[in-house]
Amino acid sequence: MSSQRTEARSKKLRKFVRVKPEEGAPIKVELSGEGLIDTFIVNDISQSGVSLDLKKPISEGFKELAVTLSISLPNPVNSAVTISGIIKHIDARMLGIMFSDMQDEDRNKLREYVHFRLRPTTSGLFGRILDWFDVPT
Repeated sequence: MSSQRTEARSKKLRKFVRVKPEEGAPIKVELSGEGLIDTFIVNDISQSGVSLDLKKPISEGFKELAVTLSISLPNPVNSAVTISGIIKHIDARMLGIMFSDMQDEDRNKLREYVHFRLRPTTSGLFGRILDWFDVPT
């Protein structure tokens, strides 16, 4: 029960909306850090972090490791962004990374992708309100 509370609390504290990649358009991430170099597929992504699917388990010892990510964003961005981050969560299926530093240009590309993925669920009046107020997603 306490893990459910912790998960609910962490979701309440999230500043940015997470989106899943479009089916058939996976996002690939090349990740490197001390003792860790691998390619992953994104489970979900936001302007503040990313959840990566694990093909094989990795050591809990990598938690809090500073990493560099090269994220290949698909349509409509069709560009790679390079972002620094810190591994915050590791379990058998997933690796959670909080972004710690990125260039403004990369932040804008990431934001564009997140907005694009939100459009199908935020169309109509609500979508126009988000655009008009430039609400962070």
